[in-house]
Amino acid sequence: MNNRDIYLGGAWVPAQGRDVIPVIDPSTEQCVATVPECSTEDVDAAVQAAWKARSALRAMSVEERADMLLRLAGELERRSSDLADTISIEMGMPRRLSERYQVASAIEVLRTTAAALYEVTFRDRIGHSLVVREPVGVVAAITPWNYPLLQTISKLGPALAAGCPVVLKPSELAPLDAYLLCEAADTVGLPPGAINMVTGTGPHVGESLARHRGVSMVSLTGSTRAGRRVAQVAASSV
Repeated sequence: MNNRDIYLGGAWVPAQGRDVIPVIDPSTEQCVATVPECSTEDVDAAVQAAWKARSALRAMSVEERADMLLRLAGELERRSSDLADTISIEMGMPRRLSERYQVASAIEVLRTTAAALYEVTFRDRIGHSLVVREPVGVVAAITPWNYPLLQTISKLGPALAAGCPVVLKPSELAPLDAYLLCEAADTVGLPPGAINMVTGTGPHVGESLARHRGVSMVSLTGSTRAGRRVAQVAASSV
């Protein structure tokens, strides 16, 4: 499976980056797919697509946001077998454990987040002050190889619940489940630009995303080294 497309603004578009990254099945050490090494232009296009979605997400009611998450959870549940197979192939977890700990847990996070929305006080008066909780803006989600779907959903769900569009950069070691996630988002009709995906390595694509001035928040799960580097790079655009 040779993927040349990335997901931007609710559409599959060819990546501008020409290089490709092999995805290796750890159980066989064979290449099972390739994904693009996205360019800085791809990253910029993804952020711009997310930026355009801010108003639509911000305007959604609590009920609409919760419904959006529940629809996505339902579609992932319908695709759970394919997701479990894909995750098992890309990162090596046994199929039975993949379905239980990777896929089912991710679906539960979405449903729990949808329910939690009704418990959030978006406006709170404290003394003579009014505290208003508003969307922060575009969120960059940089995720690891070992729990690819679960870590993605743990970032994506709360961001969408808060009204923030997301640019996802999955691990280059396990990026294939992210394609299925974007297909699911497309199927249930999430607002264009609510979820965007670019693929590539951390030093190239991850850093381009972290330093982008259109990104308001970076959520990273990874090594201490990666965390320090992302914090350093992201600080340059504050």
